[in-house]
Amino acid sequence: MGKLIKYLVTVCGIDIQFFVQGGASAVGMYAVQLAKLIGYKVAATCSPHSFDLVKGLGADLVVDYHNLAEAVKQIKEASNGKVVGSLECIGGKENTQLAVDTFGEAGGKLTVLLGVPEGLERAEKIKSNSILLYVVGGYVSPLPNF
Repeated sequence: MGKLIKYLVTVCGIDIQFFVQGGASAVGMYAVQLAKLIGYKVAATCSPHSFDLVKGLGADLVVDYHNLAEAVKQIKEASNGKVVGSLECIGGKENTQLAVDTFGEAGGKLTVLLGVPEGLERAEKIKSNSILLYVVGGYVSPLPNF
């Protein structure tokens, strides 16, 4: 998959975009680096004091998440509506909605760490899943959706 993405980006000039909500979080920092290594152009959110850190990890665009509407606007403009994958590392309906809103008309794949909240707008074209598991009493239990 990584070679295909690199080929599409470098040879064909196709912008394939990946978004990380929470680029300065522990998981987000790894996600930015891995997405960049695979060949994605990466956009991420974080606080302004972490902009240099997240850019240094490979993000092509870093935006302040404190103004959600402005963050979505900046990401959509920079990506030309071509975000095809996203990792939401913060949690909560408002943050997950921001991740959904960054996708273009074609939709894409959203992975959420803390469960996919119900009632997201525009989610019909977005395939979403949650990857966090809890271990309770030695048994793995998937996190319920909130």
